[in-house]
Amino acid sequence: MNNSKDSWIKKNWLKLYFAFIILILIISSVGNVLDLAFYIKREKTEATVLEVVNRRIKSGARNQTSYKVTKENIRYNIDGTEYNQEIKLQGRYNLRKGDTLRVAYNPKNPEKVIIPQKLY
Repeated sequence: MNNSKDSWIKKNWLKLYFAFIILILIISSVGNVLDLAFYIKREKTEATVLEVVNRRIKSGARNQTSYKVTKENIRYNIDGTEYNQEIKLQGRYNLRKGDTLRVAYNPKNPEKVIIPQKLY
């Protein structure tokens, strides 16, 4: 019985590989869908970018893979209370210090925000 299972895997390894890749893509996109739903449903306010820090991070056994990380400090005001948040983004963003953008926030927990650039 074990030989038939091994034989089936050998014959269908490509299908298994693509099924695994599709499963990973579905799992990774669930977070983006939830962020989009959060942004659409929540209250929005204007935020000012206080600081933008761009870094390139290298990873892998020989630091062969690199990706860009952007850290943004933003300030926004809700019902007279000022909030400062640090948001980390992976990828390329064109925000600069002093820019304004709309952020979505949770009225029950205004410290939880999402910026639209995080959705792209």
